[in-house]
Order: sequence, then C-alpha cells, then structure tokens
Amino acid sequence: MSAISVLLVDNNPLLAQLLMRFFYLDGRVRVTTVNSTEEDPLTAAGLLAPDGVLLDLTGMGEGSFSFLRALRALLPNCLIVALDDTTDQREAVIAAGANSLMLKTDVNLNFMVNVHNWLKRHKRSAGTLRPLPNTFLRAPQSN
Repeated sequence: MSAISVLLVDNNPLLAQLLMRFFYLDGRVRVTTVNSTEEDPLTAAGLLAPDGVLLDLTGMGEGSFSFLRALRALLPNCLIVALDDTTDQREAVIAAGANSLMLKTDVNLNFMVNVHNWLKRHKRSAGTLRPLPNTFLRAPQSN
C-alpha cells in the first residue's frame, strides 16, 4: 500500500507532535502541519491532496465554516475531522463539509487508531497517492 498523507491544520505544536509520533510507528503515514495564522491551509491542501485533514477550529471563528466549504470543494473524497473545544455547532460543522466534529480532549489513542484504520481502508479503494512535495513537511517541534 502506498503512503497515507494527513494534513493537520493547528496552531498547537503539541497535537502535531502527538500525531506525528503515533503515525510514525506505522511508517506509511506522512503528517504535514500547517499553522493557520502563518500559512494558507487551503494552498497546502491543494498542493498536498491529503487523504485526511484534521482541522482545529479553535480561534477560526465564523471563517471556519467558509474554510470547511472551500476545503470540501477542493478535496471531495478526503476525510475531514474538525476538532473544537465544544460540540455545540456539530450540525453546522457537518453541513459545512466536515465528516465529523470531535472534542480536542477526545483526541486519544483510540481516536488516532480509528482515523488510521479509516484512511487505510479508503486508501486501498482509492488507488495510488500523488507524491508529496517536501516543501511543506515540517519536523516535530521539541519543547
């Protein structure tokens, strides 16, 4: 099976480190992080064409719904999981294009295993992955 790519749009390096360490164990998953205050996540998503996107909605405000709609239009077959501090707007987030809305406190080993399994199943049926450009890859940050 070819490599699986996951795009993490988050301004917190701790979540990026957690995901990178978990997916590193598989060896076929490449996690790319984008800081939404410093970089354009839509451009990165267009260049990378990831199999999955984990998107932290905290701090995005009302712009998160338009971003989700644009992301879904750009990547119609991609798994998009939105992460937030509350699930109050679950229906609106799903309607905007996310497959799921999760509490950030629920991002644990079980969640990552479920995402990983979904991506592997989707990858088998989707064919091969386009090569990833190295310009957007970032190593985990240390504390």
